Amino acid sequence: MLVFGPYSAIPQNEEFVVYNLTSLTQFVPRLNGLIPKIPQDIITTMMTDQAEYTFDVWYYDYVTSDPDAVSSILTVLGSLYNGQNVYICITEYSDAFLNMINESFMKVLQTRYGIRYAIINNALDYEYLDHSGGCDFTTVDGIMQFDRDKMDYLAFIEENNIMRGGVRF
Repeated sequence: MLVFGPYSAIPQNEEFVVYNLTSLTQFVPRLNGLIPKIPQDIITTMMTDQAEYTFDVWYYDYVTSDPDAVSSILTVLGSLYNGQNVYICITEYSDAFLNMINESFMKVLQTRYGIRYAIINNALDYEYLDHSGGCDFTTVDGIMQFDRDKMDYLAFIEENNIMRGGVRF
């Protein structure tokens, strides 16, 4: 189960792997690379009617090509794939930029990997979610895309190790 919500809403009676996307808390490991520096041309187009679509397309391209962002996505997906419940801390809708990041990140998970998720605003909301279990990946294509991305990322890491003379960190 993948759940997004504020740090204050983490369900206390359930076992979750918790990550921090845009929350201001420092008590939770941050998903690195997912809050990018926005290029000026994207900022300029943010003033148009197509702002959300333009940002979503740019963000999708960014998070699927930046090694840190891919690593963070694979971390979340790996936890889900291993059957763990994942809670991702997000801001409480107080910042428009961070809300765009939250929404775009959720769209990436949904469109690229077919991931089911829920958003809660407080701990009580968790009780109303479907707890029937099942796979978080809603399509075989989503699992296959995860496997391809994982293999591509491992090849990238191996290539960088070879370029550094085989030194592993």
